[in-house]
Amino acid sequence: GDLIGAMSSYRRCLLIYSDCLPATTRLGELLCDSNPMAALNYLRHGMQLDGENWYYLGWIARVHLGLNQETECQQALEQALELGNHSAQVWLGLAEILSGAHRELALEYCAKSLELSPMSVDAHILYGDILLDMDDIDGASHHYRESARIDRENVRATAPAAQVMLVQGDMQALDMAHLALGIGRFPSDY
Repeated sequence: GDLIGAMSSYRRCLLIYSDCLPATTRLGELLCDSNPMAALNYLRHGMQLDGENWYYLGWIARVHLGLNQETECQQALEQALELGNHSAQVWLGLAEILSGAHRELALEYCAKSLELSPMSVDAHILYGDILLDMDDIDGASHHYRESARIDRENVRATAPAAQVMLVQGDMQALDMAHLALGIGRFPSDY
């Protein structure tokens, strides 16, 4: 929750050890929206330290997207997909990175991930989260219910399904909430 405090901690870490990969990467992510040029520098430095991989390129694409540099964004996304062998995990990871900046593109990437791995609980949850942010309750409900159908022992699947079902007035919402509560510890955002 304390963005400024977190950034200060990471910067202090980099003052002590300039090649600290976790601090470099996290600063690149945190600065993505507020200071995109600094974010690019941190992300590129992370790639130098860790080698080129799809994760850094995904964040670099998001920075370019925020700067309205669509060509550079598309190039970074294509490179990321190539490095990740177009796997369902990479499509999903890129969708997650893009979800805060470009929901429509993130939905396309989620759909591609689900095409490759239709039983992915994480892909259905992310798809539902994005649709919910777009006020598409019915679409979100479909994906949350699907995630709960796939893994009824996963609170990350059952809790959002119960929440949306309740909003829709579905009487089975209480059963789903009971299931979610019986699974165990809730994440703090439920």
